[in-house]
Amino acid sequence: MAMMSQTGLGSDFGLPGTPSLTTMSPGMVNMELVEEANTTKHQQVEKHLASYQQQAASKNVSVDLKCYAATGSVGSQICQIAQGLNIDLIVLGRKGHNAITEALLGSVSNHVMHHAPCAVLIIQ
Repeated sequence: MAMMSQTGLGSDFGLPGTPSLTTMSPGMVNMELVEEANTTKHQQVEKHLASYQQQAASKNVSVDLKCYAATGSVGSQICQIAQGLNIDLIVLGRKGHNAITEALLGSVSNHVMHHAPCAVLIIQ
């Protein structure tokens, strides 16, 4: 069983960006719009993953997919889900930040690479 993850999916699928809640005061956030954007993003991700599943099926490869929404420490959550589902392989995308940016912001792929209970494939 393999697990795929990608961060920042909104921009990759041409979706409008979700406002950063850390830079806005609570009075400025329209939670209905944020929820709508998250729902739209989730639907787009599921559609994208379904196309990968169809490609695999056309080559007689069976793939089970499930889309998870995560907040907070995404790297930790990926590792927990992988352990709970007995995943064999995690496939992650990487944005390629420089060392300073990665040190300040952290890196999901770096965390998963060092804490995952299984093999990890990182694609840049």
